[in-house]
Amino acid sequence: MARYKSINFAFCGVSVIKLIWSVWIRCLSDGLLSFSGFLVMQKIKASTAKVKLSSNGGIGRLSILLIILLVVSSVYVGNQVIPFYYYYHEISGLMENQAAKASIFSDEQIRKTLMKQIKKLELPIGEEEDLKINRFDGKILIELEYEEVLYLDLGEDRVYDLYVFKFNPRVQRSY
Repeated sequence: MARYKSINFAFCGVSVIKLIWSVWIRCLSDGLLSFSGFLVMQKIKASTAKVKLSSNGGIGRLSILLIILLVVSSVYVGNQVIPFYYYYHEISGLMENQAAKASIFSDEQIRKTLMKQIKKLELPIGEEEDLKINRFDGKILIELEYEEVLYLDLGEDRVYDLYVFKFNPRVQRSY
């Protein structure tokens, strides 16, 4: 299965590279990018081939600005959202480790270890009681609910919440 996924990613990467290359070449041919070496090549091509460049064919300046805006916004959102999921998996792994050691540690020791990591990761939880630890029938259940907010800060009290991510790491294990 993993082999097919890597082939698909490679195919996707080649397609993206071809797209970026074609946009780059089109920008050069439309005169949107001006480097001294490329300008000389354009003058030589224009003088020898007598080709008139069309301003309404291909990608226009507005399209390039929209593509740049899309790329910048994707990088911003990715930079904000990826840590949310990284911290979720980090705390889930620690909860799994603590549940495996439930026969050795008490609930308070487990809570103390988890709260130390939660504060280190700066997860937005209100109180220590939001971290629920329950033991029943030889099993332990560790659960936590919290929310992360993707927001846009434009300064001067103009903060816009774009999306609220709800996370619920939960581990149940026999001990």
